[in-house]
Amino acid sequence: MSNPLVSEAIANIRIRIRDRTAIGYVNDELITYINDAINQLSLYLISICDPEMVVQKELTDGDDVPDDYCKLAGEYGVFIDNGVFRTQDTELTIRYYAAKDNISVETDELPFKRLYLGVLSQMAAIYALNRNEFDITQDQKLLDGILQLIGAGKDEVSSKT
Repeated sequence: MSNPLVSEAIANIRIRIRDRTAIGYVNDELITYINDAINQLSLYLISICDPEMVVQKELTDGDDVPDDYCKLAGEYGVFIDNGVFRTQDTELTIRYYAAKDNISVETDELPFKRLYLGVLSQMAAIYALNRNEFDITQDQKLLDGILQLIGAGKDEVSSKT
């Protein structure tokens, strides 16, 4: 099953911000808010050590640190110096937490599975509503509750494995 398209997120956001006719916000602006939401959700999932955010990389001493790198997922004989990995091993496989890629057009796939479409839409809607200084207190409470459930759900799954 493929990830949802950006156009689907835009439609969800427009419903949440009451802009179904696309008068108040152009799609490019909403794409910017979606990218902000992708970054925020990536950092949140990394903060709770979600295994879906882990990628594996073969490296040698002096390899550049990838743009999506956030932190190591495990202990390795490696450190970072001026944007490059340093290791005494000739070749090393590491696992690290990586932020998801941003999107640029409506036909792109979101970098998260469908499960997270509502969360991304809610986050982006909050950014959009904040532009016009709307009261987003209830929206933020809803989002905080959702993130809390995600964290609790991830803790529950990891404690059973």
